[in-house]
Amino acid sequence: MWNPKAYANKDTMLHWVKHIYKFSSAYSTLSVEQEPRLLSLNAFSAHLTPTVRSALKAQKTTISVVPGGCTRMVQVLDVSLNKPLKALIKEEQDDHYDRHIEEWQQEKYNIGERRILLTH
Repeated sequence: MWNPKAYANKDTMLHWVKHIYKFSSAYSTLSVEQEPRLLSLNAFSAHLTPTVRSALKAQKTTISVVPGGCTRMVQVLDVSLNKPLKALIKEEQDDHYDRHIEEWQQEKYNIGERRILLTH
């Protein structure tokens, strides 16, 4: 699931909670006996809507909200793995842009095509 602007919103978060996160643990079952979990989320409005909170609560998940500006202190993987990975992706994107500058200037790569490029 995605939205045209390519960012998380309430609908994409709910889809993630119900169809991906729900089954992301060895304890994920459809029974009420599911083990409780802790999920750390950034203080982003789409993460914290009452509907999303309720869906997580129904899955016995406690939310820990990371305040703005604190990600580097709390979410170590964002700093140690994700940041270098994003830098490598940016480098590949810049190289692709340089090789296909005319197509980029003509806006021939829409959001969906850019996502496909990302997988390559």
